[in-house]
Amino acid sequence: LGGLLNSQLEVIALSSIGILLVLYLALRLTGFEPSRRLASRLADKRWMTRDPHSEGSRTKFLRVAFGVIWIIDGVLQLRPSMPGGLVTQVADPSLLGAPSWINDIANPFLSLWNNHPVKLDIVSGIIQLLIGVALLADIGPISRRVVLYGSLLWDLIVFIVGNGGGVFYSGAAFATGAPAAIVVYAYVAILLLSADSSRSWVAKVRPTAYFVSAFLAIGALLQALPSEGYWQKGGLSSYLTQMASSVQPWLVAEPVKLYSSFASHSPVIANAIMVIVPLSAAVTLAIRPTSKPVVLWGTIAALFGWWIGQDMGVFSPTGTDFNSGFPLAVVIFSLIISAEPAAIRSRYLVEATERWSALKGAAGSLVRGIGWLTITAFFLSGVILVASATGAPSQSMALVDSGGVQPLLTKHPAPSFTLYDSSGKAVSLASFLGRPVVLTFLDPECYDACPLIAQEMVSGDSMLGKSSSKVALVAIVANPIFHSAADVTAFDTSHGLNRYPNWYYLTGSTAELEKVWKDYGIQVIVPKEGMVVHSQFLFFIDKKGNTKDILLNTANDQYAASYSTAIYQTLKQMVNE
Repeated sequence: LGGLLNSQLEVIALSSIGILLVLYLALRLTGFEPSRRLASRLADKRWMTRDPHSEGSRTKFLRVAFGVIWIIDGVLQLRPSMPGGLVTQVADPSLLGAPSWINDIANPFLSLWNNHPVKLDIVSGIIQLLIGVALLADIGPISRRVVLYGSLLWDLIVFIVGNGGGVFYSGAAFATGAPAAIVVYAYVAILLLSADSSRSWVAKVRPTAYFVSAFLAIGALLQALPSEGYWQKGGLSSYLTQMASSVQPWLVAEPVKLYSSFASHSPVIANAIMVIVPLSAAVTLAIRPTSKPVVLWGTIAALFGWWIGQDMGVFSPTGTDFNSGFPLAVVIFSLIISAEPAAIRSRYLVEATERWSALKGAAGSLVRGIGWLTITAFFLSGVILVASATGAPSQSMALVDSGGVQPLLTKHPAPSFTLYDSSGKAVSLASFLGRPVVLTFLDPECYDACPLIAQEMVSGDSMLGKSSSKVALVAIVANPIFHSAADVTAFDTSHGLNRYPNWYYLTGSTAELEKVWKDYGIQVIVPKEGMVVHSQFLFFIDKKGNTKDILLNTANDQYAASYSTAIYQTLKQMVNE
């Protein structure tokens, strides 16, 4: 998906830049300043206003640090493996064991992602990049607070859809980053919003210390649960070996491999360390949060889990962030930084600060413009997200799942056949000359994969609109036992296929069917128990009777819409040839 992702990125980037440029010029020419108008309306709203003197050294450190982290996360989101890997490799494993209500909320989002993986991956990356830019740039009080509120909404979506609640999946523990990095991001957003409103608790050390203590304690307790399997031989070591197998620098992987070897020989001691380290840090931070040695120990404990347990989070092909260890370490380390604004003792620093203030005043309108353009881009990404949900599903997941529609290097005549429809009428491949043909092989006794493939065929064909009748949708029986006209009729009737005049489900004698199977390379196996097993290919035959493309269909119901779009895109090209 790398090329498709890059091309979509270019289109969205150029479109967004163009829209924002036009919007900015329109605002400048008309003299309309939405920031001032909105600021005047929200002047008495404490939840939307910001005290310009409220940012202390600690909150500034967290704002800048997490601005950088959000930007890196946005870049990682745009990896070529993310569109196809997020659902199967990230979301689905996290949702295993989660309460049904979490799955009920997550499933519509995941279905939407499967239908539009590239578009939504780009939108996700843009949202994270803009949150990072908004945290780093001086974009004005209202703009930043809008972004922070938006980031909280994003955190909630990720926590439910991407993390499945963070603690319910099999193996959730301190080593894996439980209870989820996004919880740390959400806490920092709440802290920054509270700091802007001059909430008194922000200047205190204990609220943040209690948060990180609770986070570490939850991870440690999950690590200690026997049901997670880390006390058993091979439990922790196999997990660490898998993490270290990702492509990464030797210096990063070697400590993980060494600890994995240690866990293989002494699983109880190795897991005890994984429990004691975060638990001791949690207890000491809760008791003495102002002690620098305690804060440093807590930081080291978080980094230990980040390196050894989480393998730094970024080396997996579907790693979209640092996992929880690094951002948690940043929050813990911030406890040794004063909550008050830093005192400026140097004359040179005083002069530099005064010059910077003058420069900011001269460029005030430009800064405000950048702020509102950032907010506009933030919501523009949301508009693209909504628009993507109303468009035709993408064929990207079919490409990931099975390689998609594969064109043949050289066209060759499709093997001829003459079989019979449910009424006993002879139908030959030659009778479809002048029409594009989609040919597949289905078992009339099948109740899962074959009906799904048939529905994908008629769905893809129906996307052609008035041109759908120009296509012949042909299926040949793939069952040496049940292949009578009655079997074919029952299948068509049961699945509503008899409503389509261009649908042809053909059968014949066992010998006739076996010849066609052999000619098309279709394997049909009759097991001792269960349904017939057969190859699941779609052959695209052009108007001249030549096989043009082949599609391997895995009959994965999660990607049904994507396969339908792949069929539609191929047929559209064939109809217009």
